[in-house]
Amino acid sequence: MSKIEQIYDVVVVGGGTAGAMAALEALKQGLSVIIIEKTLALGGTMTNALVTPMMPTYVENTHLTKHIKALLEAYEGKKLTKDSPVVWFNPETVKYVMEKEILDCGGTILYDATLTEAQIKEGSIVEVTLLAANQPCRVKGRHFIDCSGDAALAKAAGIPTRSGNETDGKNQAVSFRFEIGGIDISTLRNWCKNEAYTFNDCLNDQFFEFVHVPNNPACGNLLEIFEAGRKNGELTAADIRYVQAFSIPAKPGVMSFNGPQLPNDHAVTDPLGFSQYVSTGRAMQRRLFQFLKKHIPGFEQAYIAQEARMLGVRESCRIVGQYVLDEADYIARRKFDDGIARADWYVDVHTDDLEVEKEHFKVKYDPGEYYEIPYRCLVSHEVKNYIAAGRHISTTFKVQSSVRIQFTCQNMGVAAAYACKYSKETNIPLNQIDGKALKALCLKEIYTER
Repeated sequence: MSKIEQIYDVVVVGGGTAGAMAALEALKQGLSVIIIEKTLALGGTMTNALVTPMMPTYVENTHLTKHIKALLEAYEGKKLTKDSPVVWFNPETVKYVMEKEILDCGGTILYDATLTEAQIKEGSIVEVTLLAANQPCRVKGRHFIDCSGDAALAKAAGIPTRSGNETDGKNQAVSFRFEIGGIDISTLRNWCKNEAYTFNDCLNDQFFEFVHVPNNPACGNLLEIFEAGRKNGELTAADIRYVQAFSIPAKPGVMSFNGPQLPNDHAVTDPLGFSQYVSTGRAMQRRLFQFLKKHIPGFEQAYIAQEARMLGVRESCRIVGQYVLDEADYIARRKFDDGIARADWYVDVHTDDLEVEKEHFKVKYDPGEYYEIPYRCLVSHEVKNYIAAGRHISTTFKVQSSVRIQFTCQNMGVAAAYACKYSKETNIPLNQIDGKALKALCLKEIYTER
C-alpha cells in the first residue's frame, strides 16, 4: 500500500464548496494541508454538479469568499453580480481559480481519491486509507476536516449520523443538472417578454433566468405550453415539475439547467437507487431538451453541451454532533455564544409534491436577519480531532435545507480552518475548544477585510 510520508496539519476530506475554502484558509494560516478529492476538480457542486449561480445571502461574506469572487471577476473580466447578492459564475473558471490558489499557497491536492477507512487511536483519527488513482493509499494528519457532504469521514470514524427526514427517513429530491448550448438567448428573452413571462428581467442580456414551475403565474404562457407537452406525451409530469435555467458568464449561448428534479423514489444512500437516479435523470434531460428545441424560440440550433459529473444531492447524511440545530433556532433567529457562521437562506426542502413543499416551512428572513450556526454543530463527542463543514453538519432535516447553500458552506469551511489553527496553537482538541473564544476570533478575523 502506498503511503504519503508527510504528516499534515490538516487533512481535508472533500474539495468541494466548503472543503476548498477550508483548505485555502488553513494554508493562509500557515498550516500544511492536503485535500482528498474524489473527482478531478475542486469546487464540488459548484463545478462537478454545475450548481450555478450562487444563491443570494444578505449575510456578510468572509474575506476569503470576497477574495475568490474578486479572482473570478478578474479572470472573466466582468462583474458577476447584478442588482442582488446572486453571484453568477462559470464552473470551469471556478475549477481553475480554486486549484491555482491552493497550489500557489503550497497545498497538496490528491485527485481521484476516495476515502475507505479511518484509523482511530485514543479517540483521534491518526490516518485515513484511500483508493487514489486505483491504488490503496494512506494519509496521516493531526486535524481532519470532513467536507465530504455525505459525512463520509464521520461514518468511517464511528461518529453517529442521520439521513432523511425524522418521520420516514426520506431524503430531499435529487437533481441532475446539465448545460444546453447553441441557444439564441436574445431571441429567448424577447419571446418570453411577449409571452407574459415576468419571473425576471427579460431585458438584461447578461443575467437571465428561464423558469417553469406549475401554477406560478410569473411563468406566463409557459404554463400552457409545458402542460400541452405533458398532455401529448412529449413530457411527463415529473419532467415539468421544476425547470430552471441560468445564463453563464463567458459562455455565450449556453444556459445551465437546474434540473431535471428526479422523482423521489430512492434513498441516495442506496447504491442501486443512486445509479437508477442517474439513468432516470439522463432520460429526463433528453425529453426536456427535445421539447425545448421543438417548441421554444431560441432553442432551434441548441445542443446538449454537457451533463453534470455529479448528481445534485441536496441532503444525504448528517452527523449527530454536540448540538443539533433545529426549527426553533431557525424561527427565533437564534444567536449562540459559540456561533461561528451566519445563515439566512429559507427552509428549502425539495419534494415531489408542490403543495407539500410550500407547507414545509413559510418563515423567511428579511434582509439583515440571520441565525448563527454554533461550533458544537461541527464537532462530535466521539472523535477529538474531527470537524465537519458543509451540508452534513448536525441539524434537523428541515434546517439542513437552509444551511446547505454555497455561501454558508464556504463560511463554515473558513471557520473550520480557524478551529484547526486554534487547536494547534493551544493544544486543545477540536471537540473540546471553547466555542466562545472561537466565535470572537471568527468575528474579528473572518468577516473583516484584509
